[in-house]
Amino acid sequence: MRHGASRSAVLVLVSAVAALLLAPGTATAEQTIGLSSGTFKFQAAAGQEVRGTVYVSCDGDDPIKVLVYAADQSVSPTGAMSYQAPNRADLTALGSPATWTRLRMPSDSKSLGNLPYIELDPGDRIPVSFAVAVPQGTPPGDHNLVIFFEMFRMPEPGTTQALVSGRVGARVTLRVKGTLIKRLEVRPFAVPAYVVGGRVPYSFLVRNRGNTNQRVSASVLLLDRNGSESATAQPIAAETVYARENLQAEGEFISSGAPLGPHTVRLRVVPVDDEGRELDEGRDAIELDRAVWMVPLWLVVLLAIVLFALLGRIATGLLRERSRARRRGPRPKRRRVHDLTDSERGATGYDARNAKTSGLSGRERAAGRSAGDDEGRGGGAGGHVEGW
Repeated sequence: MRHGASRSAVLVLVSAVAALLLAPGTATAEQTIGLSSGTFKFQAAAGQEVRGTVYVSCDGDDPIKVLVYAADQSVSPTGAMSYQAPNRADLTALGSPATWTRLRMPSDSKSLGNLPYIELDPGDRIPVSFAVAVPQGTPPGDHNLVIFFEMFRMPEPGTTQALVSGRVGARVTLRVKGTLIKRLEVRPFAVPAYVVGGRVPYSFLVRNRGNTNQRVSASVLLLDRNGSESATAQPIAAETVYARENLQAEGEFISSGAPLGPHTVRLRVVPVDDEGRELDEGRDAIELDRAVWMVPLWLVVLLAIVLFALLGRIATGLLRERSRARRRGPRPKRRRVHDLTDSERGATGYDARNAKTSGLSGRERAAGRSAGDDEGRGGGAGGHVEGW
């Protein structure tokens, strides 16, 4: 049961190989493929089936051969997209929408290996139908796959590899009914703490923590200390963050003039519709600020010159002092008193007795003199008696 497919009237074109460069002046043939619609959006419950049709056209000058197959999309942690056709191990996987898909090819289609292909002449327009059956137990939310139409040439003699010349895809989004969750986060949002010059790099990661695809736009402002805009950028313009996946963006402000002092980098991420208009008047927007100090290059150069001059002056002073010290020669060695000869002691007025008592207090020196006098008198008396 089909629940509404969004079919754009815009023709999706792929210019694929350039052709044979023949003799000079000969026209160059071109192979071009077109699709009637590049996107399909369905809604169904688990256990139901949805159907769609893509019209494939040959819009070039040469006939083309087109492989048709469904592929699952894989998103890296930073948002890089890749696609993988399912293998046998994926046939029962609930997380592989490509395995839920059956292609209904025209009756005159052929196959290369296990992949069907169609042949188109210039001007042909052939319908290719598909059906997507949602398995029981599929979790609610958005599930994504791509039906690819890939131009190729048959393998050369002696080889088994077909030559792919270009491909274009029709994206299919299938929303399984149930509890739908819309939740966006921005983490991390990185800005350097300070920069020299007028360039301010930034990077951020938008995380879809819900189970529905969300289209978002992101703008970044550089504000000076007064809140005035110094620079603006829009790193994300109405891009899809797929359910349970991430989308990374990065860039760099180039501010005019010579900014100095604290600045603010302001990020605003807001959900938008397919035309890029804000949903719910931007009530679900996420705004984050980061502070950055900006220092102009001329100021850094000036400070470096001043510092270099100051260090040079200090070094010059030290060298001059060392030069003076060499010219004066070595200082004479100071001699201690007990190393002097008797004549040198006399010439310097050295008194051993005074030297011994020089560190004593006045009372101690007086006591010492009294003891000396008594000793002198006693010695004299004894001598006199002995003389008798």
